[in-house]
Amino acid sequence: GLACSSSANLVIDTAGCAFAYPVLRLFGLPVTAYVHYPLVSEAMINQVREAGGHGKESDGSVAMVKEYYYRALAWLYAKSLGMSRQLLVNSGWTLGHLEAIGVQAPLLLLYPPCVTSLPTGTQARQLRIVSVAQFRPEKGHRLQLEAMHALLAQHPEHREAGLRLVLIGGCRNEADRVRVQELQSLADSLGIADCVEWLVEVDQET
Repeated sequence: GLACSSSANLVIDTAGCAFAYPVLRLFGLPVTAYVHYPLVSEAMINQVREAGGHGKESDGSVAMVKEYYYRALAWLYAKSLGMSRQLLVNSGWTLGHLEAIGVQAPLLLLYPPCVTSLPTGTQARQLRIVSVAQFRPEKGHRLQLEAMHALLAQHPEHREAGLRLVLIGGCRNEADRVRVQELQSLADSLGIADCVEWLVEVDQET
């Protein structure tokens, strides 16, 4: 969210409230932000353009209006982000998309923290590779399955040791649910279905 330090007169945004930056600047409050996912990107604009190129004439006109809308939104978004004193991003993917829409602000790549210490005790560790992401095309689940297949082909001892790829994520719509079924079919065709665990639309209590 938005956190404000009264002693330092600084606003830290971690929720993607970029359009609030101009207002904050009017009050003399510098902003530092941590961007997890761009609100709009060049890839989104290209998808709208490509969709319009394959539709009817009327659909093409609608797509053109959408493209102008997204370009205007991207311009406003970039200008708003540019009003921050420092922008931190959580991945090279996000960094590239912000650069592509012309964000004029210092950009620093800062990966999210993760636990690196190994558990102690006598209980045997389970060999798990865990991927947490929505089941959408840009998340690269197909590549993850192919990488798992290549790993097991080169090191069959990992299969014998019980290595599992755990895919955890949600689906936005029916297209994403179909994508999950296609990925499960791919895992089966690669011969690694027994080494992949699927946790789809898991609630917080699971």
